[in-house]
Amino acid sequence: MTTGGQPDMLPEHRTRMDGVQCVESPGGIGPTNIMPAGSSFSLLTELGFDGTMDGVLNGKDFTIRHHWQNIETGAVGILPLAGGIFTIGVTPGATDRRHIRIATGPYTTANTGGVADLVIPANFDTGSFRITTHVHPNDAAIKKDWFAFQDGHIIVVTKP
Repeated sequence: MTTGGQPDMLPEHRTRMDGVQCVESPGGIGPTNIMPAGSSFSLLTELGFDGTMDGVLNGKDFTIRHHWQNIETGAVGILPLAGGIFTIGVTPGATDRRHIRIATGPYTTANTGGVADLVIPANFDTGSFRITTHVHPNDAAIKKDWFAFQDGHIIVVTKP
């Protein structure tokens, strides 16, 4: 998996992307990457801002977006924004900017021909989906300066 964040200018500013985990819901087995069609899941994104001057981010809104690519067919899409906006220092899970944990979803899976966020493509026994997650601020004044991403998380949906 590839992760990255900017800025990375210690000691003043440092953005970390610690990872993204898939947790089956409700109550779920987690973390997991393999789920049967008909399941629902959330994506738990963990990141942090460690610089001595990153307190300037308190009160700023950020957005988490999850893009998917179906490995079998190459089809692409974006998971709906569900809980993906958070405010540093305010939103539960984001009150400590050094360790932020935000869950997005729930998202759904389906067998071929079904309607869901991740659907097994026709003529395949499973659907494999590569997830790329990015986090960016919504404030235009800092949008070009802060960014974090993770690429390469795989979710496999199996026929029931």
